[in-house]
Amino acid sequence: MKRNWSTVAIAAFVLAMLMSARLGPSATAQTAPQFRIYLPALYNLDQSGTLNPIPSPTSTVGPASTPTETISTTPTSTGTMSPTALPTRTPSPTLTPTRTMSPTPTPTQTPDDGVAAGPWPLFHHDLAHSGRAPYVGSQNGSFKWRFGTGSWIYSSPALGADGTIYFGSYDGYIYALSPAGSLKWLYPTGYHVDSSPALGADGTIYVGSDDKYVYALNSDGSLKWRYLTGGAVQSSPAIGADGTVYIGSWDDYLYALNPDGSLKWRYLMGGAVSSSPAVGTDGTIYVGSDHLYALSPTGTLKWQYLTGAFSPTIGPDGTIYVSSGDHCLHALNPDGSPKWYYCTGDAIFSTSALAADGTIYFGSEDCYLYAINSDGSLKWRDFLGRNAVGCGVGSSPALGADGTIYVGSVDNNIYALNPDGSVKWRFLTGDIVASSPALGADGTIYVGSYDHYLYALGP
Repeated sequence: MKRNWSTVAIAAFVLAMLMSARLGPSATAQTAPQFRIYLPALYNLDQSGTLNPIPSPTSTVGPASTPTETISTTPTSTGTMSPTALPTRTPSPTLTPTRTMSPTPTPTQTPDDGVAAGPWPLFHHDLAHSGRAPYVGSQNGSFKWRFGTGSWIYSSPALGADGTIYFGSYDGYIYALSPAGSLKWLYPTGYHVDSSPALGADGTIYVGSDDKYVYALNSDGSLKWRYLTGGAVQSSPAIGADGTVYIGSWDDYLYALNPDGSLKWRYLMGGAVSSSPAVGTDGTIYVGSDHLYALSPTGTLKWQYLTGAFSPTIGPDGTIYVSSGDHCLHALNPDGSPKWYYCTGDAIFSTSALAADGTIYFGSEDCYLYAINSDGSLKWRDFLGRNAVGCGVGSSPALGADGTIYVGSVDNNIYALNPDGSVKWRFLTGDIVASSPALGADGTIYVGSYDHYLYALGP
């Protein structure tokens, strides 16, 4: 996942240089990474962190309505490529977490018990971040509607059981739209919303904002509670089987919050946490920062793996796939030992999607979408074009039940590709598509663009 691009790119550059020194002659030869810090140049962003007035959204579909806000509680924080030979790695020293101990989920719970039963209830579909829907998506990319906000949309949509579409915008609002594209409600936060919403089993909508708060909203758009962290919250939440909300912050902590908004525990990492946590079947939480971390449900460290990690994906056999600023996709065993890694020509911000046949799909800033076999060998790669500012595939792919791959690109297009890599269709938006697509039960594809619109593309 990809948030404050200038900061992330600089951090990833440093990590890439460190990893380059570690990999040595056994790794594929890489030139110094050429990060394209092009996103802020497209807009007049405030790089000083000063809070600017947020423009009101301009809706092209339906009238706007303002929800009634009631704060029931406001908790505060305490604080030609081929698989590459494995480098020699040793586990890094552990960090001492700051946490409050609590019981683990009961054995009768399954990992997704805390998540709503909608068609796409959180980032990359499920707690494992498989990116795979049980529905066949759009076959021709026909335009259904678009909804305009006040700024770019990086946030990836979440879809409720009733078809409601939830997403955030850089204009600082959280939106809820009907399946027809009309506005149901919008909620103002204090700054940009890059985080993707997660829907709880009780209907609560959880999402972060750059104003440093984690928000919990009721289904009518009213405020249930908000929790103050020490930094921007660009991570997308995961919800445990017992309702615990896991979310990272730029204050270097991963937070575990109870359903009532109180702090359960927090864990101090070695850098900002913009990664979205993935949760395994045993309740292990995997999240990226300066390392990839594996934490128990009580907040203790199980292991950590050195790579500048973004949002991980968990395979059905427990393999963890994580993208990195070192240009490589890393595959790790459940105990944190490396299986293989595959290096591309630039940083990888995209979260991997896993097909039913074991194929791993992800995008790279080298402009290619990659399909990798489960043994780490290249199946194919497809160049997805460029625009005037560069190229790159930072969008995380989504998969339909028929194997179609849906992904956005810096060339302003939303692509649908067949499992063999051929292009099925593409749809041109007005700007970069870094948001990750979500698939509705009827096959509609929902995705945001930097042109300020959320798009709905039909069968």
